[in-house]
Amino acid sequence: MKIMLFVFFKTDCKKYDSHGSLASIDSAAKMTFVSDILKVLNYLGHSKHWIGANDYAIEGQWRWIKTGQAVQYFKWAVDEPNVVGDGPEDCATIQNYNGTYLWNDEDCSKHRYYYICETPYVHVLTILFHQL
Repeated sequence: MKIMLFVFFKTDCKKYDSHGSLASIDSAAKMTFVSDILKVLNYLGHSKHWIGANDYAIEGQWRWIKTGQAVQYFKWAVDEPNVVGDGPEDCATIQNYNGTYLWNDEDCSKHRYYYICETPYVHVLTILFHQL
């Protein structure tokens, strides 16, 4: 069930573009771009957003769901990634930490968050925000 919901987000991104996927925030420039959008959305009550990083295959080895490539760029909050609660936290979110957007690992089965999709077919990164 946990992985299935996360894969649903990935699949849902394909509704908007056949090559769409959960966003891979793989550079400081892309993180800044996404953070700037999230600052606006935060005023609308959008606090946490799923991205495509996960370590559900091997704990501690973060990979992008779209490509399977190892995550090279990280923007974790202090003391993240960690495991809190009763289940594994194998999927990444971006959230507001006192005005700065940073990554947090979460249980993949939580579905109350929005998620960020990206598509490669435009010159400027297109990111769509959705909530299940």
